[in-house]
Amino acid sequence: HGVYQRDFDINSQNFTNIEKLNPTPPKELDDYSLIMTASRFDNDCENLLEALKPKELIKQGGAGNKLYQVVCGNCGAYAYPKKGLSLWDSCAGEALLKYFGGKVSTFEGQPISYEINPERNYYVPGIFAAASESMHSILWERLVKAALVAKKVLQHQ
Repeated sequence: HGVYQRDFDINSQNFTNIEKLNPTPPKELDDYSLIMTASRFDNDCENLLEALKPKELIKQGGAGNKLYQVVCGNCGAYAYPKKGLSLWDSCAGEALLKYFGGKVSTFEGQPISYEINPERNYYVPGIFAAASESMHSILWERLVKAALVAKKVLQHQ
């Protein structure tokens, strides 16, 4: 049981380096890395960075990849404040992160809904993920204090 990471060797067409994932959230909240978009980093992202005060900023592409970096313990949180992420970009990473005790929400503070409904659009209104529920809560409060989100909409599950 558990979640495993495997590398694929393209030359031999075999999987190698099978390793069980056992990430741990950062011990100190001021000692975490934040992962954000590489291609759409703008003033809104800069404001988030100032409010969240990470030790390090990592810019990479791919929403699934960024969630995976949090799952693996390579960074403590992932934030993107705007609509544009599709549900299929977040679903697998969110499932893995929840399995390891992390938390994911929209930037409206709500859980991401994967309900199938032909009337709705399938874009997430921003994403905020952290390696643990407590880290999510503390970092969310930093966003509230910076007036980047509204406290009243956050619902803990």
